[in-house]
Amino acid sequence: MILPGMILAGGLSRRMEGAEKALLPLAGRPLLSHVTGRVAPQLSDLALNANGDPARFARFGLEVVADPMPGHPGPLAGVLAAMLWAEGLGAERVFTLSADTPFLPGDFVPRLLLAAEEGTGPVLAASRDAGGVLRAHPTCGLWPVAPHAELRAWLESGERKMMLWAEGQGARLAEFPASSLDPFFNVNTPEDLARAEALLG
Repeated sequence: MILPGMILAGGLSRRMEGAEKALLPLAGRPLLSHVTGRVAPQLSDLALNANGDPARFARFGLEVVADPMPGHPGPLAGVLAAMLWAEGLGAERVFTLSADTPFLPGDFVPRLLLAAEEGTGPVLAASRDAGGVLRAHPTCGLWPVAPHAELRAWLESGERKMMLWAEGQGARLAEFPASSLDPFFNVNTPEDLARAEALLG
């Protein structure tokens, strides 16, 4: 079975003062290494969505795919890149995940696949916050590749909101249990990085 996945790292890291989040050290390894270590065993193919010089990621051995649209239009452009890349592999669906989620669950792929059996639209990972509210993590999901032309047109119209696009495509949520640690905890700020370091320590 073809199970392609793309790590989304095409953002500008504004809250990290412009530092390349994927390359930041976490417990002695780049943040991206933690992500690839968790997800690579679950997939048949893995690539990285990133803009700029791909050589900075050479050590990871991943195909680097830039946004197919200019101007850094956000993570949905990364989803579009993933769709086009996966279609080239002959896949009908593609997984996406964020480059700043070092605690990604070991059953990320199978749990999304199970939820995908109930329909044909996207499936988004979700977990409950400290208050028990179920929250979607739209950068971490499973997307059909067929509507890539529709997504490109949506982006060209100026739309950017991932949840709005996903809901329009009939997205469903796949709930992942979260105990003391949200498996989709993402590193957005220096404070988040320090917390991740403490959790791993």
